[in-house]
Amino acid sequence: MPLIFDGRETDSINISPEDRGLLYGDGVFESIIISKEDKVDASIPFHIHRLQQGCNLLKFAHPEGLPNETAVLTQYLHDVASFLCPDVEVVRLRLCVWRKPGGLYTPCTNASHFLITGTEYQPIPYKAAYTGIATSVRLSSQPIAACKTISALAYVLAAQERAQNNWDEILIRNTESNLAEAGSANLFFIDQDGQIIGTPANNGAIAGVMQAMVIEHMRQAGKPVLFKNVRALRQQDFMAAFVTNVAGIKSLTNIDGYKFAENPEAKAVIQALRDKLCPYQQA
Repeated sequence: MPLIFDGRETDSINISPEDRGLLYGDGVFESIIISKEDKVDASIPFHIHRLQQGCNLLKFAHPEGLPNETAVLTQYLHDVASFLCPDVEVVRLRLCVWRKPGGLYTPCTNASHFLITGTEYQPIPYKAAYTGIATSVRLSSQPIAACKTISALAYVLAAQERAQNNWDEILIRNTESNLAEAGSANLFFIDQDGQIIGTPANNGAIAGVMQAMVIEHMRQAGKPVLFKNVRALRQQDFMAAFVTNVAGIKSLTNIDGYKFAENPEAKAVIQALRDKLCPYQQA
């Protein structure tokens, strides 16, 4: 399996027993969709921003050899996608950045490694028939929660609970009992007036790239997303719900027994977002 490690092409890497990613989860990652037909990827600036925020919070340096300027990094990632998956039109890259070895909880260095792997993009379903609510885990609103860290145990627990119950999707509450996000996606609602409702920042959810793109798109359209906490679902409040991540946008039709009726207006809003922000989902 070809890899890119610290800017070098290789087939494998050796992990030190002192590796800080292995020992402490001292790193962040990005999942990036690269469509080879689209040389200008609108998501790349959002990925750069989140990557920089994670590195800054964990106090390690942007890795040497990984471009930091948007246009250069965009071209670099397209080149990497072509190298890793030459016969694939839409590629899902995973870019991991983690601190180099040294120290215990207190690091001895701020230098970092980076690793890029690639697989064929798999479109997610347009709908989730049944969505459960996690009882195995809650999310806390500490600053690190918004970063996409390589330590993801809360989401591993949630994914196991979803699989054990044969749910199509799972939502996770935070420690204040508000619905924070899905197992691997951010959560939005559409209220009865057609207003898109997002979960507030600092509620324990990861700051998603597709979430940020939805928010920015709606701001530019003059219909900014409204943010508020949602604890309980009531029939008079919402006509639709959907979740977003880099793989696409998925409608939720039944959340823990709360069923959303088919609504043409809400369906059109969600489809318009999908067409604009993640056209590769149609692939």
